[in-house]
Amino acid sequence: MKKTFILSAVIISGIFCAQKHEFSAYSNNVELVKIKNSVKENQKAEFYKQYLKNQLTEDMKSTFIFKKYSDIVLNKFADTLLTYDSSTRYMDQDENISIKNLDNLIGSKNDAEKINENLTALLGDFPKIVKMQDATEHTAFETIPGDILEINYWGGGNMTSQIYYKISKNNLENISVIPEEDKNFLKKVKKNIGNKNITFFNSKGNSYSSVEKNPKDKFYLIGASLFLKEDNFAPSYEIEYKTTDFKNFTPLRIKSSDENSKWKTIK
Repeated sequence: MKKTFILSAVIISGIFCAQKHEFSAYSNNVELVKIKNSVKENQKAEFYKQYLKNQLTEDMKSTFIFKKYSDIVLNKFADTLLTYDSSTRYMDQDENISIKNLDNLIGSKNDAEKINENLTALLGDFPKIVKMQDATEHTAFETIPGDILEINYWGGGNMTSQIYYKISKNNLENISVIPEEDKNFLKKVKKNIGNKNITFFNSKGNSYSSVEKNPKDKFYLIGASLFLKEDNFAPSYEIEYKTTDFKNFTPLRIKSSDENSKWKTIK
């Protein structure tokens, strides 16, 4: 009798969570799928949003190099990916059709491609989890394993732009690697290239950067493109600089984007 009561309590608890949209209580899809049939139609979108979130965190665990991320950090990054571009639909498909397709696919069939296609149609075009060497536009990956995560997105033409998140314990901090507000930085750079009117963004508002860190160094090395005000897509210069806190930056060297140009130390 006692065992029956406990089992009933678990089932009732699961239904109660579903009714209150508290699908976050199910952190893996094996357990989440068990309550699929008890989810009301007006809760299906939230249910599949949790399904996708769990899928993204599992992809991170299997793909990322660093294996000691807390579940809190992975869940926060998954939330970020889900809100990244939810207005973009992969295909023109009615929400009810997507939900019906998912109802038939999940739990009974193992067709990952069709599941992802319908999740995208329902929730938006979310970035794919990849290793850094496989990064293209619309992907998310580790820039520096265990320290900085990144989202790449298409910036128009041949440009991709980046959003960076630094990990601090269980927190994710959105950081800027562009010292656009550092007047002393730009003043020193301009002095080295003839005081030209430069910017980190082209006329379309796009930028490009990369971040590295040698385990022996206390600073981060950043590479970025510099544009003249009239540049549309192609940058005029490449620059390298360093920082320890993403607030104060020190320029190191610069060169023209011309093919045979050489680096010039910034003094």
